[in-house]
Amino acid sequence: MTVTAPLQGTPVPQPNPRRVQIREVAERMEVQFLAEMLRHAKLTPGQGGADAGRPTEMDSFLTEAYAERLVQRGGIGLSEQIARALMAREGGE
Repeated sequence: MTVTAPLQGTPVPQPNPRRVQIREVAERMEVQFLAEMLRHAKLTPGQGGADAGRPTEMDSFLTEAYAERLVQRGGIGLSEQIARALMAREGGE
């Protein structure tokens, strides 16, 4: 399906909904991968005392936010590879 842009009169291609869905899944997978890597790389997640060395709930949210931001900025290319593999598996790319 093609939609016409109101000012230019040129057709604007609509994204394939399945490709959009695959891309979103691939990005979520990369976020989870990066979050896990960031959790393991963190040396002292607690503030000290009895909780020193133990991640807190806030650390988990912050780590997840960092991972999401990394993926939004291009990530490490993992989501692109996952998306390509999933699309190839479905017979399209």
